[in-house]
Amino acid sequence: MSIDRDPRLQALFDNAREELPLEAFTTQVMREINRARRRSIVVWSSMGLVLAVVAWFLAAPVQDAVNLMVQVLPLPLIDVNDAFLAELFSPVNSVAVPVALVILGMRAMCRKFF
Repeated sequence: MSIDRDPRLQALFDNAREELPLEAFTTQVMREINRARRRSIVVWSSMGLVLAVVAWFLAAPVQDAVNLMVQVLPLPLIDVNDAFLAELFSPVNSVAVPVALVILGMRAMCRKFF
């Protein structure tokens, strides 16, 4: 390794040694920071407003769907006359079991293919 400097590299650094006016640079940077901050506030506020409106319109249908699931999922698939057997097999004798199996199967397929 030599201690001689590459003249082209030295010329590049010499060209980059321009002095920037400190006050002008600082005011320009602060102006850009304020502009970016205002833009960020406007974007986040707009997104929050849109999400609030969407949540307002979807609240009733989502609540109806959850109520329907709460009413339908515990229904037994097969009626069992004995109370003890009905309680014993209730975790596997409900509408929720096939729904859960379908969801788990779809998840496994998605993980396998993607």
